[in-house]
Amino acid sequence: MFGSRSSRKAISVCLCLAFLSAPAVAQPTKLKWADNTEKTTIDAEFVRMADGAVILKKDGKEISVPLAKLSMASHLQALKLAKPDAFAKAPPKAVVGIEQTAESTKLLNESPFKDNQSIEEFLNTLTSELEAGNATAAWHALTPEMQADVEDVVVAAVEAGGKGMLVQFRSLMKQLATIVRDKKSFIFAHPLVAADPKKARDIQQAWPEIEVFTEALTDKANWDSANFKPGNVGPWLAALTAKLGSAVVKMDQMAIKAGRPGADLKKLMANKVVSQSGDKAMVQSLYTPPPVMNPQTRQTTQSKPSQPVEWVRVSGKWLPKDLVDNWKDGVSSAKSQLDTQMPQVSVGLGVVIPLASSLANAKSQQEFNTALQQILGPLMGAMGGQNGMAGMQGGNFGGGQPGGAPGGRPGRSLNGQ
Repeated sequence: MFGSRSSRKAISVCLCLAFLSAPAVAQPTKLKWADNTEKTTIDAEFVRMADGAVILKKDGKEISVPLAKLSMASHLQALKLAKPDAFAKAPPKAVVGIEQTAESTKLLNESPFKDNQSIEEFLNTLTSELEAGNATAAWHALTPEMQADVEDVVVAAVEAGGKGMLVQFRSLMKQLATIVRDKKSFIFAHPLVAADPKKARDIQQAWPEIEVFTEALTDKANWDSANFKPGNVGPWLAALTAKLGSAVVKMDQMAIKAGRPGADLKKLMANKVVSQSGDKAMVQSLYTPPPVMNPQTRQTTQSKPSQPVEWVRVSGKWLPKDLVDNWKDGVSSAKSQLDTQMPQVSVGLGVVIPLASSLANAKSQQEFNTALQQILGPLMGAMGGQNGMAGMQGGNFGGGQPGGAPGGRPGRSLNGQ
């Protein structure tokens, strides 16, 4: 069929040579993947990424693992495999996004919640972590699917606001940093502070924490657009928590010690488990909000104790059933309103930034007082002159001497202290 025996032999040799010279077909490579505790690992092939999860093949079967369940190294490995071209480029020289530290990495990767916790243990863990300044615990209290939804809304919100909004926000943070760093003398000489020795003393004692808090909050790396890309919201929250946590705790402790209102989370989150059966429980809040005064009628209404709320266990996390049932609708509603809400945020920043700038750029006490009047005046007008603030309106606001409030009356803060 193929001619002579020698011809068939020559063809066989050519086919062998062609086979040997052909490029080898790459075989799927098994890689090591670790969960966010870095205690559990598997060897599996990467298939693709889809819907906030990485699809892996193990023992011939595809499995879906939420990105939130992966360690940071495995999360990055998935991103690199899904978008090799993006990671093939040389990294930019400028540092973008918030810097990850050993503390923030630990906050992100180590959930404070243990497996199979009772609802009492879960709530106690959440309260103690938040009280210690670990806001990332609230992130870990959500299911992986909820975390993905939160990230989706945050990313969509920043995209709807555009880069201009982030530029505005960084500008506002810059002004705030300048006020705290350079205008301390003007703040303490303002009548609202100078007329109240106790208030001045409290603020003076808390000032180191205020400076630490402001420096951490206003770091421009916090508000880089890179933080609000898919996969970065959780790390951003953990890094921000690592920066702000200790300062928030110290400020709150000093406020309570000085007799001022503080975020007493033990009181706010006090509760009693009324009943529990399997993955369902009824929880009664023991916190009763303080009386509320209507600014128009000046009538005080006593808040009523809350009714027991049903909680359910989902993916090992205890959550209010109403929240679980309405979560998807709430996420959809939030996303549908972004196109109208975010431009309003930008407009609001456009109003606030010049006012903050006038405080930051004040060259004298009078300039500073006048700038502050522009900010507080409308607020006090809305309060109808309550809490002794009426005497500080108009031309008298800030017109007194540093040693006392205008009109010889002791000044008060917005909360009447």
